[in-house]
Amino acid sequence: MSLGVIEGFYGETWGWRARTEALPFLAAAGFTFFIYAPKGDRRLRREWRTAHDSADAKELRDFGTACRAVGIGFGVGLTPLALHEAWDGEGRSDLERRLESLKTLRLDWLGVLFDDMRGDMPHLAQTQADIVKVVADSGVAAHLMMCPTYYSDAPILDRLFGDRPAGYLGALGRAMDNAVDICWTGEKVVSPNYTAAHLERVADEMGQKPLIWDNYPVNDGPRMSRFLHLAAPDRGPEILPRVAGLMMNPMNQSWLSRIPMHAAAESLQGRGAGSTEADTMQAIDKLLPAALAGQLSVDWRAFQENGMETLQDTERDELLRIYTGLEHPAAAEIVRWLKGDYAVSAEILTDV
Repeated sequence: MSLGVIEGFYGETWGWRARTEALPFLAAAGFTFFIYAPKGDRRLRREWRTAHDSADAKELRDFGTACRAVGIGFGVGLTPLALHEAWDGEGRSDLERRLESLKTLRLDWLGVLFDDMRGDMPHLAQTQADIVKVVADSGVAAHLMMCPTYYSDAPILDRLFGDRPAGYLGALGRAMDNAVDICWTGEKVVSPNYTAAHLERVADEMGQKPLIWDNYPVNDGPRMSRFLHLAAPDRGPEILPRVAGLMMNPMNQSWLSRIPMHAAAESLQGRGAGSTEADTMQAIDKLLPAALAGQLSVDWRAFQENGMETLQDTERDELLRIYTGLEHPAAAEIVRWLKGDYAVSAEILTDV
């Protein structure tokens, strides 16, 4: 099974230094690809028709080189907003021109992402499949994936983006080349687990195994940003035969994201400690120096379950004092979080 990362969240992005510094950890943990798709990169979303400028393109190419140096495939996620609403000669020309510019990035992966946009329109599945075929025919990347507009069973997607067309997922699977992975977040937008029955039903409906877009430990919403998702998720090796792969969408905090990502990777590969608490503690102890690991072993449950909601000013001040004195990138992220320094995007529609 392919195990990857998709930087696909809203708000503050990781930055090139943080991404590059994460690569040795990701490779050692068993991750095999990294998809750069932050919602804040306007050239992949709001202004997708316009290529990155030369400086940004160089950063992307350099990061791709760094990925491949440690055995990790590099990709980007392109969100062609509104293209499926006006898939005519001009729209197709815009896409073909953008694909030519993306070829200069030397991509291993490309995602065509139709998430978080309106979908209540006739022939949605066929139109999206036609768009993806143009991408596939361009030869822009060896591996292609697409994210449907309705990427979960969750009714909130219908409330936000219009009622999904009847039989949408099945129609999409029939229209799509099976060589293109189709993303799925599960029964919910942020799914606590993935049951065999659910995965088998989705695979049967779409005619291929889903590529799981795992929206944990992401914490990019106005409400979710008040929590640090450090606990090990419920991701066991029993899901492996039922999925094409799994990619984790991390927190805005790049270093702290390593804790649940490491725990998930260990569990998926059959090396978990056997429980959420044990897997979390195992990751904390392995990844952090002793003093910081000891302190976080006391605090992670409160950060996970209560967040900032129950912190009194005196408690926050004491935590700031403690973590400021623990010199480590993870401690610095906790300090910034406690101060409320992480930018939360106004674009995000809801916490789900």
